[in-house]
Amino acid sequence: MPLLPQPTNPVVGNLFQSANKPSTVGQIQRGNIIVFNYMMWRHDPYPLVLISSTRPGQGIKGVNLHYLTFPYIKQLLRNSLMFSYNSIKGDKYMVKAFRSYKWNGIRQVKVLDTDFLLKVMATVRSFDPNQIQAIRESVQEQINRVVNPPAEPTQPTGV
Repeated sequence: MPLLPQPTNPVVGNLFQSANKPSTVGQIQRGNIIVFNYMMWRHDPYPLVLISSTRPGQGIKGVNLHYLTFPYIKQLLRNSLMFSYNSIKGDKYMVKAFRSYKWNGIRQVKVLDTDFLLKVMATVRSFDPNQIQAIRESVQEQINRVVNPPAEPTQPTGV
């Protein structure tokens, strides 16, 4: 397998270093963030869950991060190893995102790296709004430019 080119941005380089940590799917436990295909879904067939408890053979419980806003997710990820239902039961917004998933409906589990996600979230929010506006204007300007200007007619040469 060919090696991927190393990112030139040091922040991106650090993100990829932590993303290469091995994950052990067989040992899913409290504080892990997992994404999976859920066969018995009602609203979300691919939940992204911060696990609060597991019962092998029965199911898992946790907060589906797809139902939360960015600040709530960031807050949960900072304390993911200490996460439990008791830590959120006073917050009605987070309680509404708490779910139980039956074991026999869970397929294709992938464990995500919490440290990596926190670094990505910090990077995403570190842009200055003025920089974002300048990027938008530059993209719009490029879209408005004629990509392939028409060629000038050529004159036939003497044969």
